[in-house]
Amino acid sequence: MNWKSCFVSLFSLPLLMGAIALWLSSPSLAQTTANPSANPSVAQQSRSRTSRINFRPPNRGAPPVTSGAASRGDWGDCTASTDALTALIPSSRLGLSVSQEPVLMVYIPETSATSLELTLENEDGTEVLYNQTLDVPGTAGIVQFNLADYTSTPLAEGNLYRWYVSLVCDDEDRSRNAVIAGWVEPVEPSAALIDHLQQADPQDRPRLYAEAGIWYDALHSLADLYQSQPQNAMLTADWQALLQSVGLDAAIAQAPLINCCTSTN
Repeated sequence: MNWKSCFVSLFSLPLLMGAIALWLSSPSLAQTTANPSANPSVAQQSRSRTSRINFRPPNRGAPPVTSGAASRGDWGDCTASTDALTALIPSSRLGLSVSQEPVLMVYIPETSATSLELTLENEDGTEVLYNQTLDVPGTAGIVQFNLADYTSTPLAEGNLYRWYVSLVCDDEDRSRNAVIAGWVEPVEPSAALIDHLQQADPQDRPRLYAEAGIWYDALHSLADLYQSQPQNAMLTADWQALLQSVGLDAAIAQAPLINCCTSTN
């Protein structure tokens, strides 16, 4: 072996070993490599990839087939033909809730209706649990109907209830009104879901509800976050993703949430 090559090899080996030791002892380098969450940009990118919401329908079957209102696309005679009264529910019309006083949501277009009605019935439609006549909002948007505001009687777990929202276009000829309907079933949350919700960050709770097939609570909890942080791009994306995951139109997903509605009864 050439003595110069041997000398260079012997001289380079300690330098190489020292460089490796320095790299391993450096907290910033070692931690960044071993734990991507130590790098804020990596953690943020990882969260943005995993936080999108996709509703998973429960294996409950469809609600009873009954005549009457659809859940989507009802214009009536007092709305524009391009903007329909729409219930924010899955296409099956059925949504579960872990609350016995769930919050219902409806997109209400610009309308010349004189009033709107909120009605709740038992499963077979033989009993009207309550009926409220409400003022029509002054602008188009998504409104929330908190059942606790309209009745003091909680819904019973395991029972199906049908609800309607009507835009009253004509007090005498009800066939001219726009009417949409949905179903709600209060259910007991699983022990696993309760545990996950208790440990979760508030921004993760809507996703947990959605993955468990609990529609009304996923929608309501995300709406609260979305309203409280309107400039949060991630929440905006989550809101639009949740609505579009059940086939709701992108225009509805971009509609504002508005305050409504005062009882006229």
